[in-house]
Amino acid sequence: SLLNVTLSCFSLYCIPLSHFFSTAGHCDSPDPIVNGHISGDGSSYRDTVVYQCMLGYRLIGTSVRISITCGHPGNPGNGRTNGSEFNLNDVVNFTCNKGYILSGNARAQCRLNGQWSSPLPVCKVSPGICGDPGMPPHGARLESEKFKTKSLLRFSCEAGYRLIGSAERTCLHNGNWSGTQPVCQVPFIFRDSEVIGQLSLCLMAGVACSLVMS
Repeated sequence: SLLNVTLSCFSLYCIPLSHFFSTAGHCDSPDPIVNGHISGDGSSYRDTVVYQCMLGYRLIGTSVRISITCGHPGNPGNGRTNGSEFNLNDVVNFTCNKGYILSGNARAQCRLNGQWSSPLPVCKVSPGICGDPGMPPHGARLESEKFKTKSLLRFSCEAGYRLIGSAERTCLHNGNWSGTQPVCQVPFIFRDSEVIGQLSLCLMAGVACSLVMS
């Protein structure tokens, strides 16, 4: 029998296009396609089979089939990306940490061009809510209504440490804290009598001076 097949040929090989059929008699089973499948199992005269690629694959150049992936889109600042698959048609969702609101799209889908359907959103501080300013090392804090407008934080230091900065900070309407974040430092202790004497003279004179200590 005669076989009528449409082929696309390259330097070393040929591949069938989307359809082929025989004009008479019986045909052998068509060759399998990597990362794809064949629709139709006929092998008689005028039977037709169709080559199709698996979801997530496309034909690039000279029949090279590659998986379409968008890669991890990254995490928004003060937020996170929910989803573990980043291939064609996969969807990820974006969420923000407590005290932040999402600005932008909350979801994105991997498209055929290998790009996400929307850019990474931004997590902004919620109006009237302040972010956690943190705890100074060797310090402690007392808080009222946690991080809401007008809420107050009081900082203190462990025994043997001196607080440098604001001992109290208030959550402002713009989402910022008043004052500066404190730190707890070990105070310098002068043990040399000569240095102590020079320091006393400076303090009595009420002027700024520098002490050179070896």
